Amino acid sequence: MKFKYIAFFIFNFYIYANTYEDGMQEDSDFVESIQYITDPLKLKKLSLSSNPDIQLASILRIRKLLSASNDISKYDAFIESGIIPVLVKHLKHKK
Repeated sequence: MKFKYIAFFIFNFYIYANTYEDGMQEDSDFVESIQYITDPLKLKKLSLSSNPDIQLASILRIRKLLSASNDISKYDAFIESGIIPVLVKHLKHKK
């Protein structure tokens, strides 16, 4: 079990250590790694990225996290993160 947490920590450290100045790595490996992020604040930041692939991946991850569980406390964490206005903004986007 400890190995799993250590591997997860190293994986996350690698992702965040290899980012550009604006905080986003612009390659497909980073987009694919978004599926492992569970922190609402990190997902909110990613959904505001200038890269549409990162935006889409983060919004899909948010949807998956919210629909995967009936635990109401998960909803509270996302609401408190301020993600709702960001999601509404993306819903209004016409592209």
